Amino acid sequence: LIAVLAVTTGYLISDVRRFWWGFYPTYNIATRVLYPLFFGSLLVAVVIEIVRAYPSSKGSERDRIRMFTIAMGIGCIAAIDFLPAYGVAVYPFGWAALLAATAMAIYTIRKYGLAIPPALPATEIISTMRDLLLVSDRDGRIRFANNAACAFLGYSREDIIGLQLEDLLVPADRDETAPLQGWVRDREYVFRTKMGQPIELTLSHSPITRQGEISGAVIIGRDLRERKRYEWEARRAVTLLQSTLESTADGILVIGHDGRVLTWNQRFVDIWGIPAEFMEHDEQHDLIGQLVGQLVDPAEFLNSLAELYEHPEVESMHVLEFKDGRRLEQYSIGRYLDDEPIRVWSFRDVTARLEAEEQIESLAYHDALTHLPNRRLFVERLEMNLMAAKRGRENVGVLFIDLDRFKAINDTLGHDVADALLVEIAQRLKSCVRQTDTVARYGGDEFTVILPDLHQPEDAAQVAEKILERVVEPVAAGATSIEASVSIGIAVYPHDGTDINTLLRNADDAMYRAKQAGRNNYQLCTEQMKTRALERSSMQSRLRKAMDAEELVLAYQPQVSLTSGLIVGAEAIIRWNDAEHGMIEARDFIPVAEETRLIVPLGEWALFAACRQLRQWTDAGLPALRMAVNISARQFQQRNLDSVIRRAVDDSRIDPARLELEIRETTAMRDIDLTIELLKPLRDVGVTIAIDDFGSSYSSLGSLRVLPINAVKMDRGLLANVATTEADASIMAAVIGVSRRLRLRIAADGVETREQFDFLKDHGCQEAQGSYFSAAVDPESFTLLTASRERTHSSA
Repeated sequence: LIAVLAVTTGYLISDVRRFWWGFYPTYNIATRVLYPLFFGSLLVAVVIEIVRAYPSSKGSERDRIRMFTIAMGIGCIAAIDFLPAYGVAVYPFGWAALLAATAMAIYTIRKYGLAIPPALPATEIISTMRDLLLVSDRDGRIRFANNAACAFLGYSREDIIGLQLEDLLVPADRDETAPLQGWVRDREYVFRTKMGQPIELTLSHSPITRQGEISGAVIIGRDLRERKRYEWEARRAVTLLQSTLESTADGILVIGHDGRVLTWNQRFVDIWGIPAEFMEHDEQHDLIGQLVGQLVDPAEFLNSLAELYEHPEVESMHVLEFKDGRRLEQYSIGRYLDDEPIRVWSFRDVTARLEAEEQIESLAYHDALTHLPNRRLFVERLEMNLMAAKRGRENVGVLFIDLDRFKAINDTLGHDVADALLVEIAQRLKSCVRQTDTVARYGGDEFTVILPDLHQPEDAAQVAEKILERVVEPVAAGATSIEASVSIGIAVYPHDGTDINTLLRNADDAMYRAKQAGRNNYQLCTEQMKTRALERSSMQSRLRKAMDAEELVLAYQPQVSLTSGLIVGAEAIIRWNDAEHGMIEARDFIPVAEETRLIVPLGEWALFAACRQLRQWTDAGLPALRMAVNISARQFQQRNLDSVIRRAVDDSRIDPARLELEIRETTAMRDIDLTIELLKPLRDVGVTIAIDDFGSSYSSLGSLRVLPINAVKMDRGLLANVATTEADASIMAAVIGVSRRLRLRIAADGVETREQFDFLKDHGCQEAQGSYFSAAVDPESFTLLTASRERTHSSA
């Protein structure tokens, strides 16, 4: 048709041009546009089909598609024949490309074939169905039945054709006589086989309409027997599981990944005391709120929950303690349900079991009468204390205590009174020691005590003295008042033995010497320890008398500014002017005062005396000075220290800013939070705070940032080796630098040489004190020294 139109009319060809090979027609404008669009659309459609079919093809089919694609590409070259029609002088050799493409297509068909699989007949497809399929006419008579329908119902194809559909159904209700009509979707019906047996099927009834009238119906049925069996097995499994859950002694709870409560048993509700209706809300967050309110430590329980949700497959086991005293063993394990993580919890009340275990353990390691550790536990603890003391090079005291005349008390007053006496003695022994110490009933009327971490071996003697004073107090046993006493033997590791047997043997020997010495006393294992203990006891007694006799005095060491050379302050240093031994330095008696609690009244006396002296210097016209007073560890821990300091300031009428309290680094750094709490009320008084001996215990420089202090005084031990030890020089330089950056006044103690002075001044230290400037002097000498430096500075 196109060729006829091109030759006989002018609709397609508007002119004829002559080229070097001959004449060629020229198309009009419409044809020039439509031709490329038509063939281009065909090409795009073919390419789309190739792209769609190629990925899913395999083997020879993929090779066939590849070869046809090549043939199509060669055929596309024939489009060059259109170029002369647009005025391009190119020879039209497209016929050659078409010939090559045709040859390529024929080769591909012959090699790979072009067979299209024939369509299967509908009856064959229907015959392979596993579901029952019936086709009925408008009267409800069966006109077609597939193989599955014949097999289900036990009819041959010839027998079932012509039967009414209702003849095959068992009515669910006696009054149900109406035939199946309209659309029915997956409704359960019972069919009757040829042998009369019922078969449950799900039935779908779809009417067939022709020209608006129902001409028949298609009925599809599916066998329910297998599904019913699965449902029965599932119901049985669920019932069995539920019965198991309800009969177990554990409380069971299952939580889904989205936090919903999936299931629980009655035991869980009973254990936690949660109303059953509350569990129906299925909200985990509400449930957790009900649970944690009953626990002693809800934070720990919530933290464990968070960890488990981060790791769904982790198992966990904890013991939960309730506020009412109960304890539950909680076990949790992660599982998967439909590829979603769930968590199964079980809770078991183990209160009675744990109490029984604790009671058994207590009986194994504790004395039934006094509830003190027994010999077995005493030996185990002593072994651990000795191992720790060996690592830390510490002293451990062992006291062997025997109750004097206990046999006579037992024989005359009876077992009940004797037992009551043992219980009372046990309580008194516990009241005389620290929480870290151990008091044990070694057997009969014998007790033993472990005193770990003794500063000095003689400290054990102080504990023994305290025990002797406490035990001799009368014991009320019913209507009887008993006067008891004990004999104590003391052995100290490592001086009196390095193993358990040696220490106990030496302590036992010392205890028998105490009995031989008249009872109601203690004996040390070695003569050296006896001598030292007596000396300390004598010093304690003399020190008490010295406070009453006003034998204590204060000396004042100047604190000098390294920039101006002027005296800017004084440190009050206590001394003991003993009539028998002369002047005693603080280092020789302050440790004894700290151990006997005399340090508190001693420290208060020094504080008030120093404040009064500062007032006198002010009245005498001396320049504004700062008075530094040392505060001991026991003083610092007193809750009323701020009121004592306020009273000292008010009584002496001094500016509180001119009073500086020096607290040792070891005291301040022992518990940073407690130190901050104790320093705040002192700062409220208006005094300044300095950390003394900084660098002696290797504290972190970072701790200076959080403490409410004004100054840092470096330890004299660092300064002693600053000229020869590079490490000490680096530490001091670092302390000076950090303190200045924190805007803390930095001072040094113990300056003795010119080299130390130059080092401190070169590195920016602001103040110093030591023998290089002046030793501690009496108030009059201090006044003269201060005035002399003032005159020298003025003349310079």
